[in-house]
Amino acid sequence: MKRTIILLFFLFHFSFTNANEKYSYNKYTSATLSLDTAKANKFYKKGLISAKNENYKEAFDYFTKAINSNPNFAEAYLKRAIVRYKAKIYENIWGDYDMAIKLKPDYGEAYYERGRFKGQISGSGLLKRAENEDIKKAKELGYKPF
Repeated sequence: MKRTIILLFFLFHFSFTNANEKYSYNKYTSATLSLDTAKANKFYKKGLISAKNENYKEAFDYFTKAINSNPNFAEAYLKRAIVRYKAKIYENIWGDYDMAIKLKPDYGEAYYERGRFKGQISGSGLLKRAENEDIKKAKELGYKPF
């Protein structure tokens, strides 16, 4: 009986100790993530300005910094894919389109832009069909490009 009480005491004690440590770690992590999100938004806005001024290489760099600050930033992946195309930086362009959609599956603009890109690089065949599927999905999601 005495052993059972001691065992319960230790289990109870360590359960609360671990819970407190976990809480403080999550609290610290959340604060860090919010700082990274603010930094990512700052880089993202600079990227939008650079892209608007047709400085695509600079915009690419800003969108990359935004993604490095917040790897879950779907919009930054999409915009980086768009400026990759305009700057003729084709390496990993598919990955950016796909990551934007993976992070935000209901992101109609990402489907639309990926479909447009497929249409621009394909004459016909499989990519043409995939283009239509992406653009169709964008419409299903309610995305209106204009």
